[in-house]
Amino acid sequence: EQPVRHGHLDEARQLDPRHGGWSRRPKFPRPVVPALLLRYHRRTGDAEALRQVVHTLRRMATGGLFDQLGGGFHRYSTDDRWLVPHFEKMLYDQSQLVRVYVEAWQASGHDDLAFVARRTLNYVARELVDPKGGFHSATDADSLTPDGHMAEGWCFTWTPAELAKVLGPEQAAVVGDWYGVTPAGNFEGRSVLTTWKSVPTVAARHGLDAAGLRAAVIAADRKLLAARGKRPPPLLDDKVITGWNGLMIDA
Repeated sequence: EQPVRHGHLDEARQLDPRHGGWSRRPKFPRPVVPALLLRYHRRTGDAEALRQVVHTLRRMATGGLFDQLGGGFHRYSTDDRWLVPHFEKMLYDQSQLVRVYVEAWQASGHDDLAFVARRTLNYVARELVDPKGGFHSATDADSLTPDGHMAEGWCFTWTPAELAKVLGPEQAAVVGDWYGVTPAGNFEGRSVLTTWKSVPTVAARHGLDAAGLRAAVIAADRKLLAARGKRPPPLLDDKVITGWNGLMIDA
């Protein structure tokens, strides 16, 4: 059989070589594509198929498509870098992406992929489980701002001042650097959190080693998620849809 890089699978020829994914803006996760490539890799041993999957999944998980504080994936990216998402979260996306991340971890041995799957499942367990059993369908993209109007993504985005209020100025400087939170922002004057920066580079800027930076971020995440929990949340679609629940149970 021909290797993927020579066009045996049409999907592989659509890969964005820089940012990953198999489409341009708006960029959807399309979990069926990496799932197909993982099966192709298993049957043929084609290393390029696995490389494409791992590259794409890592780019998705470090960009704004992934909720860096709370876990789980937003609906799609409005740009080609996975930076600014449409902030809706769908149950069927979580279920299909969990499966792909687990299968990619099984195929590659990269523990960071399993970590993303666990965080996504933790999000579902925390926010989408119906008290009577089953899983709710989705959360909305919009949430209520302090001045009383609905705005997309407000609940999930941050400013340097908001970080400093929760963490104090010194810790906020470190964590804001790591997550890419700037005064200008990257979405309507606010910042969607990403983890694109190099751990050693950010750590060195603040007189830390890699372990010190990770410890600082873990401690800050708890505080920031608790503070975010006090914001008005996006609206919940509490329907329990049989097919989507089947996907989640399978994951």
